[in-house]
Amino acid sequence: MAAAALDSVDRIDWYSNDLPRNCAIWKDEIRGRYQAIGSYLRPDRFGAQRLNVINRRATPVALPGAGLIDGRTYDLIVVCTGNTESDVQGLRSTDFYEYTTSDGQAVAQRHFEIPVFRVGPHAKLPFTRQEREDGISNIAANAASMFRTATKTATLAAILPAVPTVD
Repeated sequence: MAAAALDSVDRIDWYSNDLPRNCAIWKDEIRGRYQAIGSYLRPDRFGAQRLNVINRRATPVALPGAGLIDGRTYDLIVVCTGNTESDVQGLRSTDFYEYTTSDGQAVAQRHFEIPVFRVGPHAKLPFTRQEREDGISNIAANAASMFRTATKTATLAAILPAVPTVD
């Protein structure tokens, strides 16, 4: 048994204006490396559909220990904004601090009071000493480059403790 088997996702609601809502259209329109995601748009062998695409933008509201979208509570909300930052009601950008690994490397920004993280380019993480020495910081656009922010996001995912479930 693996630790990953102890946690499972029952349902994902994906709010988006431009994603296909069924598996067949997904397979026709979406890039090859994302094809596996489309298989979750059809019911599994037990009749449960774990991924639902809702054709509009969501406006999440932060609650203690949860998030709210259109009256539905969620254990976890991930706001993927691409290159456009979206405000979340109840969360101000000034309510975050640099979240670091045990060796002091900044990997995200964490909210002072609730388990909410800002990752990727929107976290506006400083360049590391090594990035400055290597000249990466000499190019301003590298501050938001995926090659430097993706590994930080992956590190955060690896070090976060499991969220306790409520039965």
